[in-house]
Amino acid sequence: LGYVKWSLLQLSCVFLLQCLFVSQVENLETSSCITSPPQV
Repeated sequence: LGYVKWSLLQLSCVFLLQCLFVSQVENLETSSCITSPPQV
C-alpha cells in the first residue's frame, strides 16, 4: 500500500508541476488549470 500511495503522490506532484508550467507558459491562473486539467 505504501508503494501505491507513493506512486499516486508522485503522479499528483507531476500533475501539479505540469499545471504550473502550463499556466506560466500560457499566462493563465493555476486555479483554472486545477479545476479544468489540460487534456493530454
